[in-house]
Amino acid sequence: CNGCHGTSNTAGTPDYANAGAGVANANSHTKHTGAGTPTCVYCHSTTTTSGTTIASGSTVHTDNALTVVQGGGKTFGWVGGVGFKNCSNISCHYNGAAQWGATLNCSSCHAFPPATNAHAAHIQNSALLTTAYGNTEVASNGANYAFGCGNCHPINQSTYHANGAVDISLDPADGGALKSKNPVGANRTGTGGATVCSLIYCHSNGAGGVALTHMPSPAWNTPLTGNKCGYCHGNPPQYASVGAGVAGANSHYNATPNFMGKEGGHMITIHSDNIYDRVAGTGRLTANTTTDSSHGNNAVATTMSCNVCHSGIVSATTTTIDTYSMNGTASSFRCGACHTAVTTTKLQAGAIADKSLHVNGSANVVFEAALTMKSKAQLRDASKPATWTRNGTYGLTGSYDSAALNGTWNAGTKTCTTACHNAGSVAVTPTWGDTTVTCYSCHTSL
Repeated sequence: CNGCHGTSNTAGTPDYANAGAGVANANSHTKHTGAGTPTCVYCHSTTTTSGTTIASGSTVHTDNALTVVQGGGKTFGWVGGVGFKNCSNISCHYNGAAQWGATLNCSSCHAFPPATNAHAAHIQNSALLTTAYGNTEVASNGANYAFGCGNCHPINQSTYHANGAVDISLDPADGGALKSKNPVGANRTGTGGATVCSLIYCHSNGAGGVALTHMPSPAWNTPLTGNKCGYCHGNPPQYASVGAGVAGANSHYNATPNFMGKEGGHMITIHSDNIYDRVAGTGRLTANTTTDSSHGNNAVATTMSCNVCHSGIVSATTTTIDTYSMNGTASSFRCGACHTAVTTTKLQAGAIADKSLHVNGSANVVFEAALTMKSKAQLRDASKPATWTRNGTYGLTGSYDSAALNGTWNAGTKTCTTACHNAGSVAVTPTWGDTTVTCYSCHTSL
């Protein structure tokens, strides 16, 4: 075949220069034959059935005509002639149409992204992505997710592209910032809209080491609703810390008796529970919006939510801040004990403020800038750290202590310095995941 049709390849693929779409010397042969693979039978089935020899009894070879007939399991319609050369209902092109010699892109055969099921949730702005088969990039910006098709589909174009099937590949060997983090056993079950992906990093708690857990994705045709943060992360992440400063360390929540026999961790605010009013006999301060409250009144008590340490990543606004924390548990930190559909700050799922910092393969810690931490848990004057300011008179109505957060984070050692951890004039630098921290770790004069 390559003695006449294509001398630059072993399959004999016609290799003359493409003169343009539909014209006399239009040429798209090299795009259809891969790496020299003889696939001539797909379009010239009355001329050859093997792609390397002329079919026995064929009368359409060397007859001075271009004969195009579907075959080899492929189907399409064909209108020939200069100015036409159009294929329609092409099985290889998602039943789309194409003109011989034209340059096609992803959206020439199917929409980019396809307008089916959860494609639009994974590619919310296609302009952010490179339109290339098997692209595993993550190009999300603040407002839109943009995950390359290769994060869910194969990267081997010659084997899987235009083969008449919708192929899914979650193999970490394909590479990419997210796909490479999948375990070897990542897989899918079901077909079409009922497809569910399992053991994929995109739907994991994002923890490191042995603490990493995966959740099955929602069915491809079913949006995730309700406690979205909690579905993957635990809201807050509640997995047991595997150690201080290591992959899998966790200080989001601490239910161990070691923490003074109380629930602890980075929840709600600094000392939101068991704060007593100094005025004789009035008992504990409650969570509400009145002047003297341990939680719920931002004028005297800062709410410790996800946005304090993940600033710019999760929303901090009243209408979108996450109040599903510890939902469905008996925890004293359960937001749903007070927050309902009709409270000022409703019981609601949180919102992502910057999608480029979510599902990007990294755990981003950014302390909220210019935040003043406020607390009703006031220490007596002799014990109050110098970096904290007394507002009002100790223990009286409307008084509180405050300090600029001034947070810094060392990702290498998993240590931070903030106003929240302060022992007099010396800042304490706790290590993330250290389960031995108690009140006395900071308050050495108690």
